[in-house]
Amino acid sequence: MRKSYINGFLVSALSDLGALESFEVVREAYEQNHVALNILGDLRDAEYYFKIGAKDYEGIDTFREARRNRLHTLSESHPFEPTQIIEKSRPIVAAPKVGRNDLCPCGSGKKYKKCHGSAGTLH
Repeated sequence: MRKSYINGFLVSALSDLGALESFEVVREAYEQNHVALNILGDLRDAEYYFKIGAKDYEGIDTFREARRNRLHTLSESHPFEPTQIIEKSRPIVAAPKVGRNDLCPCGSGKKYKKCHGSAGTLH
């Protein structure tokens, strides 16, 4: 999923929460084309949902219905695939650490502290 879609969902959630303090960041994201327009709509729609600059909110139900329709269409065209998320979220496992008094992994037969422990790198 593209970043612009994630940003679109974030803007939608922020508008649902009425997070007016975040609107300048929202405006900047729209101006830099970092928000997918098929989720909440364009900047004017976002202003409407955040109740900025609109004198009346009588048409809010029409806007909300249009947003529901956009989200429904989007969910049908981009089905959720949890296997993609699971595949990408494997933990990173560090290699075992060599102790100062262990044999050096370079195969010299010396203790690590006397071989590469003070040099910092293996050759």
